[in-house]
Amino acid sequence: MKIQDFWQSHFRKASAPLPSLKYFRPEYMSLQKPHPIWTTCGNNSYEVAKAVIQAKFLSGRYRSESLTTHFSAGSSPNCSICPEKLIGSIEHILTICSSLLPVRSQHLKHLTESRNLSNFTKEIIQNYFKKPIDMTTQMLLDPSTLPEVIFAVQNGETNVLNEIFRFTRSWCHAMHRCRLQQLKDNLH
Repeated sequence: MKIQDFWQSHFRKASAPLPSLKYFRPEYMSLQKPHPIWTTCGNNSYEVAKAVIQAKFLSGRYRSESLTTHFSAGSSPNCSICPEKLIGSIEHILTICSSLLPVRSQHLKHLTESRNLSNFTKEIIQNYFKKPIDMTTQMLLDPSTLPEVIFAVQNGETNVLNEIFRFTRSWCHAMHRCRLQQLKDNLH
């Protein structure tokens, strides 16, 4: 147990100051069990594929323009698909890119009409879309660290965690796919 405590403390200290892990909250994680990104997928391979994309966003390793600028000299950190040419950050891709607005609108409409999500889960998600972009992004990347979700899980409402991750995985995956398609279309 002391060895595990040592390494958990070591990894938490090492990861906390890294800017790429802005939305990863190591203080909520444990070396004893996998991150809820993975445990909420069940054995559904499609959900796992979507979780891979969400994990890339969460780890700061998603190939956004602001990240790829560090690897290729002369490349722009600005979004390649929207006319505003704002910084192509993770936050931009997930929440404000005007070229991805139709996909975001579709998911928000699905959220309000969904019968697969409890009203409590819907309320949490909708409330975070009214908050600053950083908080919205936190909800989209790792809702297991939100106080409302933690409270619900501690009170036996584990369905909230599964529901909110199903929604956020789909959101991240949809933004990724739409962005890739638009980048591909821009090449032609």
